[in-house]
Amino acid sequence: MRRIVYIFLLLLLVLYTTTIAEVLAKEEIQQKTQNLPSTKLITNVFVDTELRQALRDISAQAGINIIADNTVQGWVTADLKDVPLEKALEIVLAGGGYTYRWMGDYYLVGLPDIKSATFNNLTNTEYIKVKYLDARSVAGLLSDFYSPYIKVDPVNNIITITSSREVIDRIKQDISKLDRPRKQVIIESVVLELSESGGESLEGSFGVSLPTGEVTDTTGTVGLDYSYSSGIVFNLDSAQKMFVKLKALVEEGKAKVRASPKISTLDGKEASIELGREEYIIITTGTETTLTRTLQMIKGGIILRILPRIIESEGNGPDSLFLTISTEVSDVQMGVETPTALRRIVSTTIRINDNQTVVIGGLKQESEREVIDKVPILGDIPILGTLFSSKRKTKEVSDIVILLTCRVVSELEVPK
Repeated sequence: MRRIVYIFLLLLLVLYTTTIAEVLAKEEIQQKTQNLPSTKLITNVFVDTELRQALRDISAQAGINIIADNTVQGWVTADLKDVPLEKALEIVLAGGGYTYRWMGDYYLVGLPDIKSATFNNLTNTEYIKVKYLDARSVAGLLSDFYSPYIKVDPVNNIITITSSREVIDRIKQDISKLDRPRKQVIIESVVLELSESGGESLEGSFGVSLPTGEVTDTTGTVGLDYSYSSGIVFNLDSAQKMFVKLKALVEEGKAKVRASPKISTLDGKEASIELGREEYIIITTGTETTLTRTLQMIKGGIILRILPRIIESEGNGPDSLFLTISTEVSDVQMGVETPTALRRIVSTTIRINDNQTVVIGGLKQESEREVIDKVPILGDIPILGTLFSSKRKTKEVSDIVILLTCRVVSELEVPK
């Protein structure tokens, strides 16, 4: 019985002790809450006052320790009237670029310089995930002043900032202004190969001179407005007329659609289309006793690069685009000894309205091939077959015409 009483008294003692501890903890929290630095109001006037002395005066009035590191120096002039403590610190420290940080029971004041001994105590670290742009390009657009405080993770597209609260807030604001979703540009293209007669028919119908020349503005015989500069012909308002004529040439067999790809790219990002073929030649090196043969690849075909830059309209009108276009048409002609690669390159920058068409012409393509005519069966007889066969070379000339229609979209859209 006596043991039970002892146990009961012991439990009461434990409960009493726990209750007292909780009451004391609550009182301590309430006392700390009542003495939070932010609740202190500072009233003082400083006229050309040494900065450390001003901090000592504020510390005495607030009843809170303010520790200044070795970097703090200078003079301050300020008129404070019922200003919260932290706001008072911001005012007197602003001129020298100093910052402060609450360390739990005192304030630490200093310069957030990586060379300062108190840098780790005065700074915080934040990680910003860049959403729409490349983190390296965003970091390159920030002021060089922030370079010591930022690191870039290109793999995860993250920018790490280690600095004072003020610098972190400013960098975050700048990044938010830069990291905006960019519009898409959908590029619809048609690559046609026109025979020599088809090219003449196209030029004759529209009065369009495809070869290079000086910039000219004129009107075709059917009212097609166009200009050409360095082989670029761009049609703004009457593209449909060109499409109708090209469609007729395709039906007549005078034109052939080589490809009609559709691609999308972001504003300021280059898109490329490549329609090529690969030729291989055998290269022999060495002496008669040690011959070495290797295959060498030569590429030919059409390469088209488009760099769109959107110019947003100020009102409700459509956007316009700056297009930097580079087109290359190359042919590989197999000669007797060595092959020959012929390249035609056209580059230009033009401005068009949204959903308008660019026509690229003046890119002629020449090809030679050897045709063997022979009598069936007899022409295949060794040696004697040459009497029943003949060889002739043919030369074909064709025009490459490329039509580009560029359309700006604000929302995510995939070409259909």
